[in-house]
Amino acid sequence: RESAILPGVCRPAGVPLGAVVEEMQSSIGTQSGRDVAEVTLTGLRIAPGLGMGSAWVVGDRLECRGDAHRIELHEVERELIRLRVAFDQTRAELQEAARRVEEQFNSHLADIFRAHEMMLDSLQSSTEFVQELQGSLVNAEAVVRRIFRRWQEKFHSLTGETFQQRADDVADLGRKVLRHLEGEDADRLKNLPAGSVLVLKHLLP
Repeated sequence: RESAILPGVCRPAGVPLGAVVEEMQSSIGTQSGRDVAEVTLTGLRIAPGLGMGSAWVVGDRLECRGDAHRIELHEVERELIRLRVAFDQTRAELQEAARRVEEQFNSHLADIFRAHEMMLDSLQSSTEFVQELQGSLVNAEAVVRRIFRRWQEKFHSLTGETFQQRADDVADLGRKVLRHLEGEDADRLKNLPAGSVLVLKHLLP
């Protein structure tokens, strides 16, 4: 395990520093003789060596509250269309990933993305999204977060490594759909400053 002392922690817009710190089980102290908050985040590094730089803390897109707001009943169809477009874009992304992986590696690895596509189709074909939109009258982003987290928790509640992996798969699909719903500007790694130390709970493709 690695620890990093990170003064001036960066965080996604709208995510309080306290929430980030609490989520990552960090401890807060005050540097002796300096009027600055010091945050210690403990986790695992993904590469050997020592890295130094400004911390760039990225919250989980699926877990943050995001842009949730109420809609009117006549706006449900508009949000359903937005959902269909985001699912189509996610499906195309998975198909392209499967094609590239099969070309560069083998069909066995590509089947992972095809399995994700089947899972995506199964979720979209359910009535949950329509029911959630009509019942709660919130925008598509909020509905996606609710439903994908619900399925993630269902798999997490089951024992066995396979079910835990399915929980991670569902969560990753939810993040992809949300990224397409929120637009390209919502990619929080796109503008990662050079020389930064990336801090996040999950680093997925």
